[in-house]
Amino acid sequence: SQDSSQADIIVVYILAKGDRPLIGSQINSSAQAMGLKFGAMNIFHYQPEGRRVFSLANMLEPGSFDADTIHDLKTTGLTVFMQIVAGKPLDDLTEMLQRSYQLAGLLDARLCNHKRKPLTEQDAENYRTQVRDFIAR
Repeated sequence: SQDSSQADIIVVYILAKGDRPLIGSQINSSAQAMGLKFGAMNIFHYQPEGRRVFSLANMLEPGSFDADTIHDLKTTGLTVFMQIVAGKPLDDLTEMLQRSYQLAGLLDARLCNHKRKPLTEQDAENYRTQVRDFIAR
């Protein structure tokens, strides 16, 4: 049987291009421009009306950001993840993918799938299928 907890999380990556790292000050301002707020677990969250839709973490261990030193941070990538929950998970997924895409643009980075390959429309469709399977359960 598939590990259901893993199946209910969708992850995409925002990866730096070439050897130019992502800079903490840009991550911070771009995340805020996209409506994310720094919060629980010392990562960013998109939570309209207080409902958590998705979160943004540092791809490098331990994944969290230090509010005091984030401006000096350099990283090779960011992890964007969403727990599929009841409600409107397909809308949540669309929101996550759109904002991740815009975030990648602001950071001049690449939006990649869970295997860290450039995200395609087919990947997006696969994630939608994963969400629909969750809804059907």
